[in-house]
Amino acid sequence: MKKIWITAGVALLTLGITRTLWAEQEAQQSPQVLIGGYSPVLKGVKGFHVFVHLSDNVAKLGVTKEQVESRVELALRRNGVPVLSLEEGGKTLGRPYLRAALVGGQDAVSVRLECREDMFLVREPGNLVQGVETYLSGGITFSTSSDGIYKALDKHTDKFCLEWLRENPKESR
Repeated sequence: MKKIWITAGVALLTLGITRTLWAEQEAQQSPQVLIGGYSPVLKGVKGFHVFVHLSDNVAKLGVTKEQVESRVELALRRNGVPVLSLEEGGKTLGRPYLRAALVGGQDAVSVRLECREDMFLVREPGNLVQGVETYLSGGITFSTSSDGIYKALDKHTDKFCLEWLRENPKESR
């Protein structure tokens, strides 16, 4: 019986080491792990105010809130997605906003672009829930240079713009 437990332990250890090596190899070959959004929720959204959340660790890498906000807003405008002031966003149905969240450490940074809106619950129609995440494009970049982080942000911003444009063709705006 002891021999079976030792054999099982060695097998699990080998599996764990192999899995770890495989994950490291994947990370080196593909420097980003991606998660994707659901674009139909973007249909009819008239524009977005941009908020930025930046962790202290990412700021230490040379990334600034101002630069993130500027890059996201410029990409939106360049693609025809309306950018709203805080006041305009507050007056827009659902109060939609884009939240660019960059959080990380020494080896990797999570880059997320989230669409959030106020919504009523179906099960409780009178219950307004604020800031519900309705869309997400994000991933983890293993680049810890500010240029690499901005590149990952640009990728998710461009993806968001394409999906918004697909759901909101020019003739329906």
